Amino acid sequence: MPPVVEGAPAGRLSANGTVVAGPAHGPAAFRRLMRELLAQASAAPAPGPEGRPVAVEYSVPAVDALVNAGLDRMGGCEAKAMRFRAGIAGAHLLYDMLRRDLRSPGWTRAVARGIPAPYLLWSTTPGAGPDQGAEYAERCLFPGTAVALSPEALRTFVERGAVTGPTALDLVEARRVVRILDWFGIRLDTLAGGQAPTTG
Repeated sequence: MPPVVEGAPAGRLSANGTVVAGPAHGPAAFRRLMRELLAQASAAPAPGPEGRPVAVEYSVPAVDALVNAGLDRMGGCEAKAMRFRAGIAGAHLLYDMLRRDLRSPGWTRAVARGIPAPYLLWSTTPGAGPDQGAEYAERCLFPGTAVALSPEALRTFVERGAVTGPTALDLVEARRVVRILDWFGIRLDTLAGGQAPTTG
């Protein structure tokens, strides 16, 4: 899928006409978006054959950049060791949340009425070069999701040929990262644009 246009408002269209909501930088924002989408789906009439699902965007490099900035302000070897961990951890948490949300009674009823279920769009632009973008993609290939790569990152992804199947969900590692970031005072759950929020 082509990357979305930078700075576009929520509910914007991607280059291929997909409705993109977000971005959600963390679980709290994702929960809010899913509640809004369910409310809209519950109120909407049954769609025609042209009905398309909504993609909820999660920017892996944006989350890493926000958390890295907070860690860099703290300094020290322990903080440095946690750089570039948050984005992937958040992706694994959000995918698990999406699976559980879509099994809820509300979404079950909406889908039974013909409302397309939303899916996650892993954005790797801007902020990630070709190698980093390809690595992000390799670690976010969950069933029923999509990855937005720059043309250069897509070429790198294909050339590496490292993927032989879907990404395995690793909630143990994701929750370990969350606990360590909490210890540093960075709340991955409530992460938002601007700067990494702290528990203090």
